[in-house]
Amino acid sequence: MIACCSAAAEQHRTGLAEALPGLREDLTGRLRTIGLTVIDSQAPFVLVDTSSIDPLRSIRRPLAERGFAVRRGETFPGLGPTWIRLAVRDPATHAGLVEAISGVAAGRELQNPLPQNSQPDNPKENPR
Repeated sequence: MIACCSAAAEQHRTGLAEALPGLREDLTGRLRTIGLTVIDSQAPFVLVDTSSIDPLRSIRRPLAERGFAVRRGETFPGLGPTWIRLAVRDPATHAGLVEAISGVAAGRELQNPLPQNSQPDNPKENPR
């Protein structure tokens, strides 16, 4: 309880809350620069439509193969498999993510891809 209620914890939460709008703007700006549709919000994540990359399938697996785990967007009512949910992070992570998405869009192959079954699109398909 002390770790989350101390003065230091409060200061940390306040700092994160103050930084979030600028960090979200960094991520959404980078995504829009590569032609993706992003839903505006104040949440610590953004919803992104990747149908311009693949109109039928999710790009979650190719991103996982590039080291980026992203959440499904179709859990939000009305959104389909081409939607993904991205956590707002720091600018360096955003830059790497956008580079990975650009690689998926360009159809570039990975030099050292992860094994095929390392990141299933649906965790229930490969229970551990």
